[in-house]
Amino acid sequence: MDTTFRTKRTKQDGEIKEEKNEFIAPEKQVTTEKVHLDPPYLNYEAEHGKPYLANYYELGDYWEVFNQEIGLLGEYIDRKVNTGEIANSVEAVKKEIKKMEKLNGLRDEPRATVKLGILSAYIKFLNEADGVKLSSRKYGNH
Repeated sequence: MDTTFRTKRTKQDGEIKEEKNEFIAPEKQVTTEKVHLDPPYLNYEAEHGKPYLANYYELGDYWEVFNQEIGLLGEYIDRKVNTGEIANSVEAVKKEIKKMEKLNGLRDEPRATVKLGILSAYIKFLNEADGVKLSSRKYGNH
């Protein structure tokens, strides 16, 4: 397809001569690639049928056995996402979990059940500490 952008007119010996600047577009190449995007963390369970933490810890079909631990950890992470402390992405949640595992010395622990138990105890502690902070703000620091 030829496209003319401008024409240049010049005068030579009484006649007008037109010069065309033409642009020839190269053949368009259309490529289609499938890109896999993870859903936002808060929508993960609706799309996959189980919480992200069940997949993260590779619990398979037995994740409901750890429903209490996963629920506690999930509520904590949901709160962090909803308050904007971490992004609503699976990658951000993965980084947060790794950070908590490192903080609790679980980096080299291969057993997911041990990790879930220790992290749920840690989150109970954090929730109690947040309750104390809330009470001290509510009733004052006399």
